[in-house]
Amino acid sequence: LALAINRPPDYGSGDNRLGDTASARKRPAMRLLISLCNANQYNSQFSLAVIDTSTEERWLVDCTAFLDFKHDSGITGLCRTPQGLAVAVQSNKPRVVMLDAAFKVMWTATHPALADVHSINHHDGRLFVMSSGRNKVLEIDARTGAVDVFWDYEPSDTPLLHINSLAFLDGRPVACSHQIPAEAGHPSKTGGVWRLDDFEVLIGDLKA
Repeated sequence: LALAINRPPDYGSGDNRLGDTASARKRPAMRLLISLCNANQYNSQFSLAVIDTSTEERWLVDCTAFLDFKHDSGITGLCRTPQGLAVAVQSNKPRVVMLDAAFKVMWTATHPALADVHSINHHDGRLFVMSSGRNKVLEIDARTGAVDVFWDYEPSDTPLLHINSLAFLDGRPVACSHQIPAEAGHPSKTGGVWRLDDFEVLIGDLKA
């Protein structure tokens, strides 16, 4: 996942630079902040990277201020909000962390229903986080970090839908998952895009 950022904070020394290109092609000048999932336990301190699109220079971001390599294995989602930068932490202690412009922790959100966290989206002052391992979507107040369950699939953890992402279309929540719920009555045996409120399938037969 990549976010365009106008002027990022200090991302560390040149020792973390991944590479550069002497003769960069003409392209819009911006820097992208990219999350790295499955970075593995002992590499998780570098779970964010920056790419300069005009020079093709790349840097790893030192995330030790808010990641613990003993438990965390990557970042599975980024979302810029008026309050700061929200990150979804892949971990045996899954959580969502809100960071300010200097990458200082503003709040940390946890919940018993949060497992195998995937993707994060901001809508109407709230963050929506996919709890892929629990067939749930959690809702977080972007100002305080207070957590509630926004959507819960019945029959709970099975079958595992593996919801990867969520967006709002015409004000209604739309999910993308590895498996379409049986309630949709859709012939697809693989993933798709569907509405959370009535299981209407918008796109079927997607494969992971």
